[in-house]
Amino acid sequence: CTGSLFVHKEPMDWILFNKVLHRQRTAKPRSHGNYVESIEYAENVINDDLKCFSNFDLDDIGAYMLVLLSDGSPSDQKPGDQMRRRDAICRLSQRLKSKLTVYGMGIGAMGSDFEQLKYLVDAATEHGAEGQFNHAGLSPAELSTTFHTMATTMTTTRTELLSTKTKRTKTEKRYTMRKSYNDVDLVPLRRETKNVSRWRYDNRTQPPWKKVEFLNSDARGFEVAQDPFGKGAERLAYMFYEIKKKQIGSGYEKVGKSMVAKNSIYNEDERSKEKFHTDFCRSQQKAWELALQFNRAVAKAPLLKPAKDEVSLPPPIEFLQCNVYDYEDHWGAKCGLLVEKFLHGRFTKFS
Repeated sequence: CTGSLFVHKEPMDWILFNKVLHRQRTAKPRSHGNYVESIEYAENVINDDLKCFSNFDLDDIGAYMLVLLSDGSPSDQKPGDQMRRRDAICRLSQRLKSKLTVYGMGIGAMGSDFEQLKYLVDAATEHGAEGQFNHAGLSPAELSTTFHTMATTMTTTRTELLSTKTKRTKTEKRYTMRKSYNDVDLVPLRRETKNVSRWRYDNRTQPPWKKVEFLNSDARGFEVAQDPFGKGAERLAYMFYEIKKKQIGSGYEKVGKSMVAKNSIYNEDERSKEKFHTDFCRSQQKAWELALQFNRAVAKAPLLKPAKDEVSLPPPIEFLQCNVYDYEDHWGAKCGLLVEKFLHGRFTKFS
């Protein structure tokens, strides 16, 4: 028995999901479960992939997760098989260190023998890799939870690795998180009215930044919350809205709908705001363009057209378009905030 490759370098999407479902109908379990060949095959696949990054430092290559699924002890019990399994894991762990996560998943009833699986996970951690074992049981709910934990582990590893290099040179801002997007009267605000302008990014034009009108024609600036209500890996989210001069008396008042302003979580990015916001605007515009192409393809797909008892096509994918509000602060420095439409409802992140 030898290891084999089912799919290679395919995105985690519905196409891959359908391939897995199709495999259930075409592949039949046979023979015994052999750890050695599969683990060594996986080692060769990873090593071949690493050849593409031979000129890169370890810090600059991607992270890998090696998932070992088993319903019990291995069937390959020849002399030396246990050492071959361990050696393959140790070689990968020593080479990749924290860039490798070895995840052992035991699928079986309570009392199943997963000592060898735990043994391999321990070997990975002893040689510098991340290791985790979980007995997923037999129920679909437990399996679903385990796979979700795996995805979350990989996302956490990626975030930590991305932040490792920046932690030496960047310091996080001081802030107090708010629990929710509260009403205006309950939130400490900062007002900006000096040289405020609104800009839209479009990489199809040169230069890509184009000055546009405020969302509200009588707007003269904006107010933004002093404390964020949301936090991501790289940015903080604040309540934001445009303001206009009061018709009676002096001062300003809110005009139009509330929006969301996003800014860097690090102090050092304040010195390179234009590049910081440009990167996000470029990515967001590209996502918006791809969503339009995807929606048009879905609308033309014969298999996705509504049946007689259906009323509509599958829901379209939409990405928010963003703008940057430039302003001059009290010290005369040019600043900017990336601003998007505020979406009401509960936000659920799928990773």
